[in-house]
Amino acid sequence: VLFLGAQLGALRGQALLVRATDEARKVDRGGFKRGWKGRASRSTGGKVITVRFWNDQPHAGPVDIGRRPDRRRPPIKVIQRWVARKLGIRGKKGRSVAFLVARAIGKRGIKGVNILETNTDKLEAGIVEEVNEQVQTALDRQRSP
Repeated sequence: VLFLGAQLGALRGQALLVRATDEARKVDRGGFKRGWKGRASRSTGGKVITVRFWNDQPHAGPVDIGRRPDRRRPPIKVIQRWVARKLGIRGKKGRSVAFLVARAIGKRGIKGVNILETNTDKLEAGIVEEVNEQVQTALDRQRSP
């Protein structure tokens, strides 16, 4: 019963993270939004239930947490594709713009959107609510003849 509640809480949390990503308006092609995962697991003895949330996209770290300023630039090819999609600039000019964007990111860093961090309380509350609902349902079944 507890594990089922944790599993349902993980699914609810995953949906919450997708909605929060939409609300933050940080969706380019949707990979970051689709990358949110939530899963409940049990310890070997089955006494401890853990619910984890993560984003499996390769660019999830810089998008969610941010990127500190340093001398290294992100890959220009990736930025070039973004420039073509978002700004409609292609070819040599697109590469030049991508170089400038990459250089600026390397120099200044980027601020993360902090989807996971800002929703931790909501995630926890959703898990607790689902577990409580499952326990209540099980108790109601036992009480009814």
